[in-house]
Amino acid sequence: MRFFSENIDDEVQARLNYKRLAVMYHPDRGGNEEVMREINREYEVVKRRLRKIKRGLRAIEVGDTVLVNGTECEVKAVFEDTFLAKAKGRLRMAVFDKQTGWDIHNKKFKAKPI
Repeated sequence: MRFFSENIDDEVQARLNYKRLAVMYHPDRGGNEEVMREINREYEVVKRRLRKIKRGLRAIEVGDTVLVNGTECEVKAVFEDTFLAKAKGRLRMAVFDKQTGWDIHNKKFKAKPI
């Protein structure tokens, strides 16, 4: 991402950053139209990610990415109260509780949405 930080985790901060960028790059204020389109696209991605984080693991879907103790994992299956995640680039898989995010077999592992 060019205009927004990858680790923005606050809706208010994202909105303030967007407004600051809009003042600088809006075509009505002498900015470039193409740059403003790119800012709008990135802001939509950030908003979607923040909504997903806000909803937590209850709204997780197959194919989503979660962070398990610093390792990116892909969600392979989703059930009523649990989901199955596989570490990217590894063979390791685990079953996590949707409410708490903890691995149901090993309490050392906790999943967080990203």
